[in-house]
Amino acid sequence: MALQTLFDTARDDRRASLLAGGVILISLCGFALLFQSQHEELLRLLNLAYLGLTVTIGFWLYLSNPALYLGFAWWVWFLSPFVRRLIDYQIGTFTPPNQAFVLLAPFVVSGIALFDLPRFGRELRHSFFAPIALCFIAVAYGFLVGLPTVGGFPATVALLSWLCPLLLSFHVMAHWRQYPRYRRVVRATFIGGTLVMGVYGLIQFFVLPPWDALWMERSGMHSIGRAEPMEVRVFSTLSAPGPFATILWAGLLLVFDARSTLGTLSAVPGYIAFLLSLVRSAWGGWMVGMSALVWRFPGRLRTRLVAIMVVLGILIVPIAITGEIAETTGARLESFSSLQDDHSLTERQTMYQQVTGEVLFNPIGMGIGSALYDSGFVTILWQLGWFGGALYLGGLLWLLYNAVFLARPAPNDQFALIVMAVAIGYFTMLLFGREMIEETGAVLWSFLALVLAAHRHHQHQQATEAALSPDASSPQHAYTAH
Repeated sequence: MALQTLFDTARDDRRASLLAGGVILISLCGFALLFQSQHEELLRLLNLAYLGLTVTIGFWLYLSNPALYLGFAWWVWFLSPFVRRLIDYQIGTFTPPNQAFVLLAPFVVSGIALFDLPRFGRELRHSFFAPIALCFIAVAYGFLVGLPTVGGFPATVALLSWLCPLLLSFHVMAHWRQYPRYRRVVRATFIGGTLVMGVYGLIQFFVLPPWDALWMERSGMHSIGRAEPMEVRVFSTLSAPGPFATILWAGLLLVFDARSTLGTLSAVPGYIAFLLSLVRSAWGGWMVGMSALVWRFPGRLRTRLVAIMVVLGILIVPIAITGEIAETTGARLESFSSLQDDHSLTERQTMYQQVTGEVLFNPIGMGIGSALYDSGFVTILWQLGWFGGALYLGGLLWLLYNAVFLARPAPNDQFALIVMAVAIGYFTMLLFGREMIEETGAVLWSFLALVLAAHRHHQHQQATEAALSPDASSPQHAYTAH
């Protein structure tokens, strides 16, 4: 009876967020009590406890309130690497990635959306779902190729990186009728995430908490700087500057759709932390996204966008051009003017030259779980081969084309226009990173799905209004759904 009441309350939009927050808070308190334990064996249970709590809450939300489930899944992506570092610090040792069950939590929570396939699997035959169906087939092919070439366990673990973004995308598309709920949840999640990750990013840069320092020293990631205050490339609550900056700039664009002053002001720490990540590919992706936003925003919204940017610029620029922040970001910005001396760019060009020939003479592919490259396109063709790569890229391009050129969100739905701009920016970043898998892939795929869900929802709404109109029978009020 109590369990049924919990589920019924979670379905009520007015109470669901409060109830979910209460359940999560109670779970965190229990986790904190275990965290404070002095018994080594109990401390080692922290990894499993976190995994169990997140999966249990995720499954409850999936069954009772699918929109809140998606928001919770995002928070698990945002915070799990940070929780892993806290646990390592409390234990007093570095846990290798293959033993850190905390890092499995985002994949398992996102993987709960796998239950959508038997529930809505028939809809994959509909043209609306055809692009993502192609991608599922491509990933299945890559997994089958990877099983004998890299082994069952590595291929299965790598499969989660490819499959979870697709599952979240299908989850959003399958629940297109609930698009307004998903819009509210995703907006609040990314704006709240921008505030949390931005503020913690500044703390990390100026203070560098001991758990972050321990992780930097033991992980061997020398590219993120020295384990000293103001010597670190900010990675905030995530595991590296790249994923942090890439996810953060999606939130920084969604700030333009904020419904409160606090939401808009969250961009101030967000932009400063974004600069301190020193991730040029993310800076470039943000510029592409902003350009797409200016291109697609109607005149009234474009004026508002410019006004917000001016206000944010007045707040951010004086901070960014003084002190340690200016010294840290200045050299990185100057590297744009001397690309011929750029070591990372030279390495990437060499990689393209070497791997292109190998990809051309390996039509089958090496399978999921094989080598990853600093290019999404190369990684797709290397792991999925010609057949799988063609299906995957074909599905992705088809989905992108539908989102950019065919989808027509309502003129006042600036959220849909923003997530479309983010998806365009992420797609261009595939030249320099692997934005189609893991947490960044989840952004790309689910944001494309949100654009299409918005289009289908508004289309259905127009058709319903036309059918209920007194003049629905007249030709000028006729409406045909595509």
